[in-house]
Amino acid sequence: MYRSLVKGVVLLASTAIAVPYTVAVLCNLLYGWPQTKHKYKRALSLKKVYKLNYTVFRRVLLLRFAPLYFRWKHFYRRASSSELIKNLIFGRNDNTMDLHQPKVIVKDSEPRPVVIFVYGGTWGSGDKNMYGLVCNQLANKLGAIVCCPNYSIHPRGYVDDMIQDVVDSISWVYENIHDYGGDKDKILLIGHSAGAHLCAMAILELLHDERVSGYPYTTQQSIRFDDTHYNGEGNNNDGSSGSSESFAVVSENGDQGAGLDSSMASGAFELLKAQPEESLETVSSSDEKENETEMSSEVKESESSESPSEETTALGSSRSENESVIEIDDDEEDDSGDNDSVVTVRPKDIERHPTLIDLCKSIKGFIGIAGVYHIRDHYLHEATRGVEDISSMGQAMYGEDHFDRFSPTVIVKNLKSSISLPKTVLVHGTDDIVVPLESSTRFGEALSDIFTDVTVRVVPDCDHYSICLDLMLPTRKYYDTVMGIVMETANRIF
Repeated sequence: MYRSLVKGVVLLASTAIAVPYTVAVLCNLLYGWPQTKHKYKRALSLKKVYKLNYTVFRRVLLLRFAPLYFRWKHFYRRASSSELIKNLIFGRNDNTMDLHQPKVIVKDSEPRPVVIFVYGGTWGSGDKNMYGLVCNQLANKLGAIVCCPNYSIHPRGYVDDMIQDVVDSISWVYENIHDYGGDKDKILLIGHSAGAHLCAMAILELLHDERVSGYPYTTQQSIRFDDTHYNGEGNNNDGSSGSSESFAVVSENGDQGAGLDSSMASGAFELLKAQPEESLETVSSSDEKENETEMSSEVKESESSESPSEETTALGSSRSENESVIEIDDDEEDDSGDNDSVVTVRPKDIERHPTLIDLCKSIKGFIGIAGVYHIRDHYLHEATRGVEDISSMGQAMYGEDHFDRFSPTVIVKNLKSSISLPKTVLVHGTDDIVVPLESSTRFGEALSDIFTDVTVRVVPDCDHYSICLDLMLPTRKYYDTVMGIVMETANRIF
């Protein structure tokens, strides 16, 4: 009897140790060991192992959403083209987005407002396909066109790439949504978890110049990069994709188009800067100058074809590589019949693209659902759950040294004056153990301090996943509460 009891105790003890450590080792093999000197000792410390196992157990409980999984898979596969347009390519990272249309479409009606929904997934998982039902419900309840973009999740991209993708999706909507019956000047951003963080950062990046002008002497870092970043030499972090282009979706003067090659655009603007103001309208040959100097002071001298001036040479050499940006007219020939041609550069002919300010003004509201707004605070919270080393967050943010520059709460707290932020609503559940409620309340307080129109809405007894996934079906517990907040916000801003 005693022997059986001892065997039972030994078996129980070995199970209580072997199983948790097996789970811990598997998690670290799948998601990466800690990037520290004593990584194995850190990963396999007893306290950390049991924290991690508890978190894994909580994740297993997500199987309760299995019925929704089959629902969204069925919807996405069977949705008609009239309510779902799939896989539209956008942005410099060649991501795709889906457009969801409301079922009832009135012909010749006014353009519909637009919702851009950015999903979460700890910056390392998720796909637009999973949120088709959420977007479908939003489209029908709000009578809006709902765009759901994919973004460059880690390890394909880093956080600056993801923010760039959100900015690119806004730019795509601004320039193209009219083709689908949408109003580019009525955009509502909605993000869940990591998606809420990316939305907040995208808005702050669109307001970069306004932020900088408010505190010119601050040491606050911007996400913008030096020119070396265009050559892939940016952050100097191992593994960085280097694909961000300083968020130069468009230039601040509105002349650079979305998606233009940066070298092409910069070359074009250098060309324009090289021309004196009076020569922008017409650059003519030396023979024409002799005949027309008394008629107009705006006509600039140009050497004969045998010895061209610097300006004419610049135009000629830049023409082929910049012709998509600047239209050069050489059809007019000299009356004398020689080979000299009149080269004309007309700024008014250059197609105008939206500026970053234009894009931000089109965003009338932002709803952050269970969002992460302070990266360092969230890293410490992840440590209490034993997942800080296997989470994608720290790696996607380039490590702890860069946490503050990617934290909306920190950026807003460092502002010296208010900026033109859209109406903001932060929604959070009281039972959220993945991202604590304090994340939204502290960000709300920081926004309030700079006089932003911000509201924090707390949903009692709601966890991190139900607050978003319950939007898939009207029968779900928190559907009416969360959808009611979204509709109330939309009614106020549109």
